[in-house]
Amino acid sequence: MQKRKRTNGKYYLVYSVTFALLAGIIYSVFWRNGKSFVYSQYGDGHVYFNSLVYYGRWLREIVQTLVCEHRFVIPMWDMNIGYGSDIIISFNWTTLGDPLNLLAVFFPADRTEFLYGFLAILRIYLAGLTFSAFGLYQKNEKLPVLCGSILYAFCGFALFAGVRDVFFIIPMVYFPLLLMGVDEIFLGKKPYLFISMTALAGIANFYFFYTLVIWVFIYAVYRYFMLFGKKGLKLTQIGGWLIKCISYFVLGVAMAAGLLIPIIMQLLGSERFANQHYIPVLYSFEYYWKLLVRFTTTESMESWSHLGFAPICFTAVLVLFLKKDKKWFPYKTAFIMCTLFLMLPVVGSLMNAGSYVVNRWVWAFSMLVAYIFVKIWPELFTLGKREKLLLIILDVAYVAICLSRTEYRTTQLTIMMIILLIGVLALLSGDYLEKKKAIWKYLVVGCVFLGVLANGILRYAWFGSNYVVGFVDRGQAWKLVHDNLPSRAIEEMPDSAVVRYDSIGGLEPMYNTAMNHDLNSTNFYFSLADGGVARYFDALNVNVELEQRYKGLDERTILERLAGVKYCIADDTSAIFVPYGYDKKSVVTDEYTVYENENALPIGFTYDAYMSSEEYEVLPSVKKQQALLQCGVLSQKEDSEKINRLNEITPTYTEQKLDFNLEAETGIEVLEDRIVVSNRDAVVKVRSDSPENSEIYLVWEDIIFEGIENGAQEVGSIVYTRQGASKAQILYSPGHPYNHGKDDYIINVGYTDKAENMEITLQFTEPGTYYMKEFSVVAQPMDQIEAQTAALAEDTLENIMVGTNEIRGTLSLDRTKLLCISVPYSRGWKAYVDGVETEVHCVNGIYNGVIVSPGEHEMKMIYQTPGIKAGLFLCFVGIVGLFIIMIYFRNKDKQNGQ
Repeated sequence: MQKRKRTNGKYYLVYSVTFALLAGIIYSVFWRNGKSFVYSQYGDGHVYFNSLVYYGRWLREIVQTLVCEHRFVIPMWDMNIGYGSDIIISFNWTTLGDPLNLLAVFFPADRTEFLYGFLAILRIYLAGLTFSAFGLYQKNEKLPVLCGSILYAFCGFALFAGVRDVFFIIPMVYFPLLLMGVDEIFLGKKPYLFISMTALAGIANFYFFYTLVIWVFIYAVYRYFMLFGKKGLKLTQIGGWLIKCISYFVLGVAMAAGLLIPIIMQLLGSERFANQHYIPVLYSFEYYWKLLVRFTTTESMESWSHLGFAPICFTAVLVLFLKKDKKWFPYKTAFIMCTLFLMLPVVGSLMNAGSYVVNRWVWAFSMLVAYIFVKIWPELFTLGKREKLLLIILDVAYVAICLSRTEYRTTQLTIMMIILLIGVLALLSGDYLEKKKAIWKYLVVGCVFLGVLANGILRYAWFGSNYVVGFVDRGQAWKLVHDNLPSRAIEEMPDSAVVRYDSIGGLEPMYNTAMNHDLNSTNFYFSLADGGVARYFDALNVNVELEQRYKGLDERTILERLAGVKYCIADDTSAIFVPYGYDKKSVVTDEYTVYENENALPIGFTYDAYMSSEEYEVLPSVKKQQALLQCGVLSQKEDSEKINRLNEITPTYTEQKLDFNLEAETGIEVLEDRIVVSNRDAVVKVRSDSPENSEIYLVWEDIIFEGIENGAQEVGSIVYTRQGASKAQILYSPGHPYNHGKDDYIINVGYTDKAENMEITLQFTEPGTYYMKEFSVVAQPMDQIEAQTAALAEDTLENIMVGTNEIRGTLSLDRTKLLCISVPYSRGWKAYVDGVETEVHCVNGIYNGVIVSPGEHEMKMIYQTPGIKAGLFLCFVGIVGLFIIMIYFRNKDKQNGQ
C-alpha cells in the first residue's frame, strides 16, 4: 500500500511537471503578445472577469461585517445588478459555488486579472489530475494514463473554453471523480466520494451539474453491464443497485440544495429555458464535414462541437475498431453513441435542458476519447501485419478526405495531417525497435505531446486560428471596466445610490460595469435572468437582443421614467436619441455629456388607479406604455380587498399613426409582406411628416429574417440612422439558437421638438428576406407626459435607503394608493408597513407594489433568496444523512474486523 502511494506520488509529480512544460509552451503566446486571459469579444470575458471582481468584494463584505460588527449577514440582492437582481442566483453561473473562486477574497479589483488567469490554468490542470486519478484507479499503466491526462486537459474543448469561458472547465474536473464514485459503489466500497462529488458539482455550477448527471447515469449503465452483465439480468439485482445509487445521489443533491433549490425556482420562471426553440432534424452537410475534418484540429465548430484531439487519438480509435475481442465492445458502442449524439441536434437541445441546440457536453466525449487511448495503449504495440496495413490505408484515406476540399485545406489542418502520419510511422517503427521497446513507446508519447502542442499553438497563434487576438491586453482588464467610464461621473451625484442611469450608443459596450461602482444602470448580462423582466420587454416590444442580455430601454421616454432613470449619457453622435425631458446637462466633456431629467420619478412612486392585467394584455404595445404612466397594472387573480380601494380606470391614448413612404435603393425590393435584400450596402429611406413634441417609432409586426447562406439559422440586423446617429436591431432567424420567439418590435428613432419631414435610413446588413405582417410609423406625443409624471410623483417614497437586502423609506398619503417600487418583483420580497407585513403585488408585470392606506408610514422591503431556507434545511438533512451512512459503514467495518 505504501509502495503504491509512493509510486502514485511520483506519477503526480511527473504529470505536474509535464503539464507545466506543455502549458508553458502553449500559453506563452499570450505572454509574447501581451495578452491576459480575459476575452474581449462579445462581452463574455468581461462579464466573467467583472463577476470575479464583484465576488471578491462580496466575500470581503461578509467577512468585514462578521469581524467588525460581529454579525453574519449574506447579501442576497443588489440594486446595482441590472434593475436589481438576486446575487446568489445570478452569480452561480459565473463564480459563486466554485471553491476555487473563494481565493478572490484576497485579491483587490486591480489584481483580480492575475487570479483570473491563474484559475483558468489551474482548472485545466485539475481536469488532467482527476483524469489521472481515474486512470490509476482503474489499474492502467502509468505512461498511457499520463498521455490520456494530457490529451484530456488539452482537448479542443479545453483549449477553446478554458481561457474564454473559464468556468466551462468545471465539469471536466468533477466528471472523472464522479465516475470513480460510481465504481466505488459497484465494488461495494464506501460511497463517500460519490456523495461528496455530487454535492460539490451541484454547488459549483447548476448548468453543468445537469449534464454531469446525464453522463454519470450513462456511465453507470455501461459500468453495470461491464461488471455484472455476464451474470445475466436479474431485476431484483438491478433494482437493488438502482435504489442504492439513487439514494446516494439524492443525498448528494440534498447537500447541494442550499444553492440548487433557489436556482431551480428561478429556472422555472426563466424565459431563456421556457421559450420554444427551433430544433432541426439534422445539421447542415458542412457541419458533418467539419465534424470529420476537425476531429484532429482545434479550428472552431458550430454549436460548441469543439473536438480538436491530438491526431494520434484518431489512430487509436481506428485500432479500437480493428480489434474483434468482445472486451472492446463497450468502448466501441460508447464511441458510436457519442458520435451519434454529436450528429443529432435533438441531443444538443436535451443536453442544454431542452433549450436551443448546443453541444457544451463534448468534454464528456473528450474524456471517452482520452480513455480509449489509455485502454488501447498496449494494443498499439502488438499490431499484426493485417492490422498495420489496414491502419495505413485508413489513416491515409482520412488524410486524403480531409485535404480534398480546398476551402478546408488550411495551414492548421495540413500540419495536423502531417502529425497524424508521423504517428502512424511511430507505430510502425516497432518493426525496427523491437528490442528497444522503451524507445518505441516514448516515440508514441512524443507524438501525443507533439499533437497537443501543435493543436494548442495553432489554436492561439497568428499563423493558426489567431484566437489570442480576441483577448484583453495584459494589465488592462480592470481599467476597461473601471477607468474612464462615462458613468463614473454619476458617482459624484448625491442621489446616485437611489436613481438609475442609461448609456446611449457605444459609449460603454461592456455589461454589468455598474455593479462594481455602486451605481444603478439599465443593462444586464447573466445567463440566468429574471423572467419577469424579459416578459416586460416582450410585452412592450422593446428592442433588446436577448432575454438574458439587454442594455437600456431603447430611450423610450415613458419606460425610462417608470424605471427611475434620472441620468442619460450620450456623445455628440448619439445625442439625437436622448429622450424627452433630459434638458439639463450635468456633466459636459469632450467625449460625452451627462443629461439629467429633473422631473424623473424616484424608485418609489404611487398610483391612485389600476387596470386589470387581463385588459392590459390585449392592448397594442404603444398603448400599453401609455397605460403604465396613468395606472398600475394588477392581476384580477389577486382578489384583494385593498385593490378594490383603488380606482379602476380606462386610460387615454394619444399616439398617432403617420403616413410615410419608402424609397429603396438598387439591391432592395420592398413588397407588401416582405423586404428582399440582395445588396447589404443598399438602404431603404423612410420619410414621414412628424408632428412636434413627439417621440417617433418604427413599428414592426411579425418581422422574421431568413438569410441566404444558412437560411433559417442566420443572424441579421437592421441599422437605423437619423441625422447621422445610428442604432441597431438584431434579428435571429427562426432556426438560430438565440431566437426566442420575439417577432414584434418598436424602434424608437428619437424625439423631435418641432414638426419636420423626418428621414430615417434602414440598412439591412445581411442579404436575405425580411418577412413582416405590417410596418408602420407612429408618433407618441409628449404633451401629457409631464402632467402624468407629476400625478405619479404627487406622493413618493422619501428618505430612501437601499441597504443590504432591504429598501427603506417613508411615505405620506391622504388616500389609499398603490406604491410602486421599481425593482423587479420576486417572491423573495416581503413588505412591511409600520412594522406590519403586508402583501406584495407584481405591478405592471415587472415591479414590486404595495397598497398603502392613508397616513404617515415607515416602509420597509426585505429580501431573501426564494427557496434558500428550504434548500438549507435539505442541506442539513443531507449532512445528517451522510453522518448516518458513515456510522453504518463504521459499524460494518467493526463487525468485519477491519
